[in-house]
Amino acid sequence: MDESIYYDNYMDDNDSGNYDPFEDDPRYKRYYKIKKIVKIVLKTVVTASIFAVLATLFFRIYTIQEPDMASKCLWNEKGIDAYNKSEDFKLYGQKMSSYMWTDPETDAHKQIERDSFNKAETMRVTNIYYSPDSGQLQVTLRWNQNAEEDLLELYNQKALPHGEIFYFFLTDDKGNTYGDVCFTKGSRYVYTFRRLLFDGIKFSDPTDPNDLSGVNELYLNIYYAGKPSTQPFEQMIVYDRYIESFDVNVSKPKSVTKGLTEQPGNNGK
Repeated sequence: MDESIYYDNYMDDNDSGNYDPFEDDPRYKRYYKIKKIVKIVLKTVVTASIFAVLATLFFRIYTIQEPDMASKCLWNEKGIDAYNKSEDFKLYGQKMSSYMWTDPETDAHKQIERDSFNKAETMRVTNIYYSPDSGQLQVTLRWNQNAEEDLLELYNQKALPHGEIFYFFLTDDKGNTYGDVCFTKGSRYVYTFRRLLFDGIKFSDPTDPNDLSGVNELYLNIYYAGKPSTQPFEQMIVYDRYIESFDVNVSKPKSVTKGLTEQPGNNGK
């Protein structure tokens, strides 16, 4: 029987067009078996690849997200007292970003470089809040495992100290040092977080361009607790009066933030 006639007759009775008359032919049995295996393998590879991409994407999203404590407004007794005494307590935020500065005397322009990362990109400062009413600044410091490895290599040590591996001070552009600090802790995947709260800072009113009474810049000085040094392991900008500030919504505090811990020796450096 002519195979082409057989195929045409079958197709007349099957609208799907998926039938292959040679598939049941013993002469092509090995070919179709291999064909099925290849299809299964390809389908499995494609499915696994899609799953791997999605898993990687979700994992990256999870690790990039900060824990809730990283953006939480901290309250100590001084902050609560300032809030209760103020008729309109204000909390402002800043995000470190470069900007063009104009010298008021010479009208010269200068690009001011600001970044939330350190040079090695192993540390980052985020969620910067400050209040002229309480004289406080809050900032979250995040670091990864590479920063800890850099510590051991820099100071030629085999292990990190027990407890806190860093202690913190602020310095301003006027030469003042601020060591009255408390903090909360957090972690996620390879990242460690410290939410820091500093007291005793004089800020200008960001809504009044003529108020120049406060500090212009604040730097977070990060010292390694495993080896005393007069030089910080890192220094990062955390406040610049010329960077635009934004309002941060804040509710009346009910009590001191749970888990808030004072840095030992809070008396400045």
